[in-house]
Amino acid sequence: MNFAERRKQVFEKMERQSALILFSGIESHVSADEYAPFEADRNFFYLTGLRRDHMILLMKKTLKEEQVILFIEEADPTQERWYGKKVTVDEAKEISGIENVMFLDSFEGAVDRMMAREDIDSLYFDCYRYQFEDMPDYNMIKAKEFAEKYPGHAVKNISQVIAELRMQKAAELLKESGLKISDVALCVGYNDVSYFIQTFKKYYLMTPEQYRNQ
Repeated sequence: MNFAERRKQVFEKMERQSALILFSGIESHVSADEYAPFEADRNFFYLTGLRRDHMILLMKKTLKEEQVILFIEEADPTQERWYGKKVTVDEAKEISGIENVMFLDSFEGAVDRMMAREDIDSLYFDCYRYQFEDMPDYNMIKAKEFAEKYPGHAVKNISQVIAELRMQKAAELLKESGLKISDVALCVGYNDVSYFIQTFKKYYLMTPEQYRNQ
């Protein structure tokens, strides 16, 4: 999958002097010593191909350049027995197509430097909620933190923009490939096929199968 092309499409939708900050998410505790199965933010996966926790995608668009940085956890062999093997820098580059991969401990400094240069007017986050009563997810919590830390900058929701691009890609795959509906769903970041079908129907007023066969 061409994740670079997907990021290019998002850049085209972003305003100049803006940055997109997208978190893959973190594991949620079920009990004191047990975690729920992790599911990466769908939009993060769509733009990177990575499904691991504790990763951050930064996309910056100014008058001079478009820059992409991926932040990942540094691998610690002594912790692999307990927490599993981390994605290496080379693996992250190969999967995502992002050459500028840095470790998480450099993220705050990179953002502070970016904001200090005063060439960013607005910040995009994934602020999706299925319904108003839903608890805010990790990206929404981070968006609120950034809004408080940088009150002079507009915080905007990129969720709908990326969702539309994902549906367009799904429609393209349905017409141009022989992939099963479940595989198309996975390609655009949906693990739950039923939810993918429901979302697709909202955009195209028909099911993926009906769209393919029309």
